[in-house]
Amino acid sequence: SLTPTTTAVTGPSSVSFNQPMSLTATVSPNPGDGTEVYFQYPTTLGGPVVNACFLTNGTCSANVIGSFVPAGSDGVTAWWNGNANYQGSSGTAIVDVTQGTSTTTLTVTGNPAVGQPLTLDAQVSGLGNTAGNTTQAVAFFDGAGNQIGTCVPGYVTGACFITWTPTASGGYQLQAAWPGDADLQGSESTGQSITIYPAGYSVTASANPATIGQTSCSYNRFLKRVTCTGATSTTVTATVRDNGVPVSGQTVSFSATGGSISGSSCTTGANGSCQVTFEVNSAPSSTTTYTVTAASDGAQGTVNVTYQVF
Repeated sequence: SLTPTTTAVTGPSSVSFNQPMSLTATVSPNPGDGTEVYFQYPTTLGGPVVNACFLTNGTCSANVIGSFVPAGSDGVTAWWNGNANYQGSSGTAIVDVTQGTSTTTLTVTGNPAVGQPLTLDAQVSGLGNTAGNTTQAVAFFDGAGNQIGTCVPGYVTGACFITWTPTASGGYQLQAAWPGDADLQGSESTGQSITIYPAGYSVTASANPATIGQTSCSYNRFLKRVTCTGATSTTVTATVRDNGVPVSGQTVSFSATGGSISGSSCTTGANGSCQVTFEVNSAPSSTTTYTVTAASDGAQGTVNVTYQVF
C-alpha cells in the first residue's frame, strides 16, 4: 500500500499586495526528488495554480506574487499529487495580504484651444494582475475644484482616458485621482499646467522680466545712503496661434502707453513667436506700470511692465 504523507507550507506572515512572497512546501516522509508541488489560490482543489516547484529532498520553494491573492487573511495551498510509493497530500499557509500602494500618472495631448478636444490619459499602477480588476473610477479635475470627467482603468493595462473640450481660455492645473479599492491605496497624479488659448486666431504677449527699474538696493555705510539699481528695458515676446497651433511668418505690430520699442514690429518664427525690446527712456519718479500691446490681423494681446521705484 501507499505510504501516507503530510505537506507543510511555510512563508511570511504578511505581505503587501503586489509584492512577492516565498512559500516553501515540505513533504514528509521524503518521497524523493523530481515530482511537482502546485501552489493554488483559492485553497480548494482545482483552483487556479499560482506557481509550482519540483521537490528536492522532499522540499521546494516558489514565489507567489501578492497580486494573485486579494488583500486580507488568505490561505494559499500546496498540493502534492503523490507518486508510485507515497500518497498525495496538501497543506495551507495563512498569509495576511495588506493593502498595496498605487501611483497615478496623467498625460495630456491635443491642441490647447477653446473648442478643441484634448485627450487626458490616466495610468494607475498595480492593476495589471488577477486580483486587481477594479470598478473604481479615475476622476479628472481642472485645478479649480471642477470635475471634468471619469473613467474606469482597464484590466491588465490600468489605463483609461477621457476627451475634454475646454470652453474658456486661461490657465488650468489638470489632475487625475484614483480613490483606491480593497487591494490598493488611492493616489493622485501631479498637476499638469496647461494654457488654453482663445479659439481661432489669437495673439498673446509676455515680458521677461515683467518688473524693471529699481529692483536691487544697497546701503553704503560710509556715504550713508541707499543706492538702487536695475534694468531700464525688458524683452517682450508675442506669440501667434490658430486654435492653439503656433503660426509662423506673421507680422506683429507693437505699441505702448509709454517708453519706446526697438522697432515697431517683428515676424514670427517656426514657434509662432517673435521678440522686441521695450525700454523706459526717462525714469519716472514713482512706480509706474506700462501696457505693451501686440497686434496681428485683428487679434491682439497685452502685457503689463512695471518700472519700480523705491
